[in-house]
Amino acid sequence: MNNQTEVNDKKHAEGQSCLNDGLGAWINVNDRLPNLGQEVLAFRPEAHLSQDPHIVVREFTATARKSPQGVMHRFNCWCHVTHWIPLPQAPNVELRGDASRRPA
Repeated sequence: MNNQTEVNDKKHAEGQSCLNDGLGAWINVNDRLPNLGQEVLAFRPEAHLSQDPHIVVREFTATARKSPQGVMHRFNCWCHVTHWIPLPQAPNVELRGDASRRPA
């Protein structure tokens, strides 16, 4: 196992632990899909093949894509998603800059 794989495995384990502590259960794409246009945290088990993180924020789209592993999916990413979880609400804090970008 090379150093990059070890780093990715450690990041994945840390991220998984944090997510499991506060956001609920991961949803299998075979059980349910997000709403069109919904951004979610997406788990991609093959992402390490392209040196990408396993967990990313991605949008569920109407456009079908084929992953390098031959899996059809509709998330805006290269690697296929097997599980997802809705994004949490943003914290209610004052943001600097454009007022239109502040959370409701």
